[in-house]
Amino acid sequence: MEYYKYLRQFVGHRPLILPGSVVIILNEQNQVLLQKRRDAKEESLPKKINFA
Repeated sequence: MEYYKYLRQFVGHRPLILPGSVVIILNEQNQVLLQKRRDAKEESLPKKINFA
């Protein structure tokens, strides 16, 4: 079972505070590089949420 689902058993729909990070990557022309999301078909900053 994924960690956040385990927590939901105890906190219901209240907000969860989970550790995570966001990275801003620049190319040689100082342009911000974005990541294309699979779920929303949009571009966003690369990020990682740690569930463990």
